[in-house]
Amino acid sequence: MKAVEMRAVGRVKDAHGLKGEIWVVLFAGQADWLESLKGDGKFWLSKNEDLSGDAPVEYALKGVRPHKNGLILQTAAIKDRTQAEGYKGHFLAIPETYLESEDGDVPFLDEIEGFQVFEKTGVELGPIIGFASNGLQDLLVVELKAGVRPGVKAGDRIEIPFVESYVDELDYDEARLTMTIPDQLIEVQLGLDRNDPDEKDGADDASAYDEQEED
Repeated sequence: MKAVEMRAVGRVKDAHGLKGEIWVVLFAGQADWLESLKGDGKFWLSKNEDLSGDAPVEYALKGVRPHKNGLILQTAAIKDRTQAEGYKGHFLAIPETYLESEDGDVPFLDEIEGFQVFEKTGVELGPIIGFASNGLQDLLVVELKAGVRPGVKAGDRIEIPFVESYVDELDYDEARLTMTIPDQLIEVQLGLDRNDPDEKDGADDASAYDEQEED
């Protein structure tokens, strides 16, 4: 299998136990593709995250289970802890096909990286440049275009919860995601809500009151 058809999804953090198991920490913190891995009965390891150089090495899967923010993997080719420790720093690679969602499924985040985000009103916010999490929801990291809100500069970044209630349309052909953005989400994240007109008016009223007292 060619390296261009594979993607690194985690890194071997350490050996686990005495029987040659390895602990892989996943970049995304979860493995939506785990059933595909089990179905194929194999996994791949590479010395390089970009999978450059030698092709990832294939291993027959003997066992796999979730562990913390990753997986514990076992293969007959790694027989003991000492041998497993030699894989520290290697990268777990999987076929790109594992990351392709079926029609009607919730898309994998990697599939929509680079998509342009539009508001339902038609305003183009900017591209999805990465992802984050608040512990409960996946977040889209969007690099905003200048002027999408008063005070927004080109390159300002916000995080938008990737939840069904915010998503209006996902167009793969146009690489476009249309969303309903909650009021003030952008302003609050960028601190643009701090100059509240009401607060300013209140300050002016207070100044006028002080002047009257002095008179």
